[in-house]
Amino acid sequence: MVKRPEISVVMTLYREETNWVKEAIGSVVGMTFNYELIIVLDDKENKELLKLVNEIKNKNKKIKLFINEKRGGAAKARNKAIENSKGKYIAILDGDDVSINNRFEKQYKYLENHKKTDIVFSWVLFIDSEGKEIKKFHPQNTKTADLKNNLFKEHLFVHSSMFGRSVVFKKIRYDPKLLRSQDFDFWVRALAKGYKMKILEKYLTKYRISQVEDYNTRINKVRDWTKYGRILFEKNEKYFQNNKTYKKILFKYKINDKIYSITPNFIIVPFLKVKDKIQK
Repeated sequence: MVKRPEISVVMTLYREETNWVKEAIGSVVGMTFNYELIIVLDDKENKELLKLVNEIKNKNKKIKLFINEKRGGAAKARNKAIENSKGKYIAILDGDDVSINNRFEKQYKYLENHKKTDIVFSWVLFIDSEGKEIKKFHPQNTKTADLKNNLFKEHLFVHSSMFGRSVVFKKIRYDPKLLRSQDFDFWVRALAKGYKMKILEKYLTKYRISQVEDYNTRINKVRDWTKYGRILFEKNEKYFQNNKTYKKILFKYKINDKIYSITPNFIIVPFLKVKDKIQK
């Protein structure tokens, strides 16, 4: 009888650089725990990535590869990986990011020792396309005591550092209708269901920022994110309806002619103003 893996690592790929993907996979396969790495390739025409993953997969039976016949987007690809996972815990790692310092083992032990916590994140090192460190990201775990308010006040979580009990992922799932803010929407719905989240105050993940965008590119993205941010806000309004911070932002968001920018993880916050007026 095949032993159930302790950890299922979920990785979705589309058009990432092959050297980034190789590094991402390499940061998983050295894990000492019983694990499985589930990869969903969302672009069957990407022969270069397919060749790379197959070469690695042929040397490691713990890697499972699924290839989408038609592109469905990151949310649908993650859901597919989750559906096919068997682990007690599920870890998220994007194909251009890196897990460091025995990340999975440490997050596993944390949840084993903290039964009332369902999802744990980590501190993160932001890196550039060459892997050079840009910035350290170290939010305080104390902020998780009041996430209903603090999620709208500052950036707390990085998706690629997410590690949780499989039951949470299988019950919540990612919403494929949201082309942006899928992770934030997932967290809000998980919180609304009563699941608890914490931050392990250790640098366990590298998050890659591949390029510096010019101003016009940024404005166009903000316009796109604004559309999906509104959907996210309205979709989860019941959970935040008595929240003063939420009401203040939503009022400005719907009524005011100024659109507010976002953190690197697509959370709309009131302190980064975009000067241009954008048609809502």
